[in-house]
Amino acid sequence: YDFSGGKIRFQVSASDADAIVVKGADKATFKVVDFPKGLGAVGCAPPKKEYARDSSKMYFRGELIVGADPDTWTFINSQYGQDRHGYYAKGHRVQGSGFVLLSHNYAKTDKEVFLDGTSLKDADAATFEAWHPSVRTTRDKRRVYFEGVPIPQADVASFEQVRGYLFKDKRAVYLEGRELKGLDPVKLRVSKYGTYNLDDKFVFSGHKRIERDASTFQELVPA
Repeated sequence: YDFSGGKIRFQVSASDADAIVVKGADKATFKVVDFPKGLGAVGCAPPKKEYARDSSKMYFRGELIVGADPDTWTFINSQYGQDRHGYYAKGHRVQGSGFVLLSHNYAKTDKEVFLDGTSLKDADAATFEAWHPSVRTTRDKRRVYFEGVPIPQADVASFEQVRGYLFKDKRAVYLEGRELKGLDPVKLRVSKYGTYNLDDKFVFSGHKRIERDASTFQELVPA
């Protein structure tokens, strides 16, 4: 935030043209609200100075947090906060009740699911699980998600982790939420040092199918 040209502005980027003018703020009482030390900010870098207040209002990245009370505001972490009225995610009041912070910065109420403070519109809050959150893979009764995005055609009932970001269901094999087209989930194997995924027909390096004889292919040394 800065006070350039007699206005309060939030600097979105290094470019001055991107600055957001904070509308309706009381300049005399306006100040940045620092994220408390020791609360465990998301990631390794210190959280940006995105929150501010004046005598009666709260702001996030230069925009008014509608209905938020600055005198009772507290941080849950750098994406979530609360006051006497309820809970907030990235400056927006969350819908529903029973806010719970889950593992790896997922959160939910009885009506919404969030990842890093962003609402996952497709998720079913009642059945949502932070299933394998360390590899950003979650599920509800209808879908499997990678980084909050539904994995097309994934079968929830048979979807299982092979290792790390590698999963399979009864139909297909997936890496980081993307189908490795052609790989047989029944015949799937991982090379000795984990660099390649293959079956009896195809070999994949990451998401790319490579021209190798799958029936004799071996990984002899680490990549």
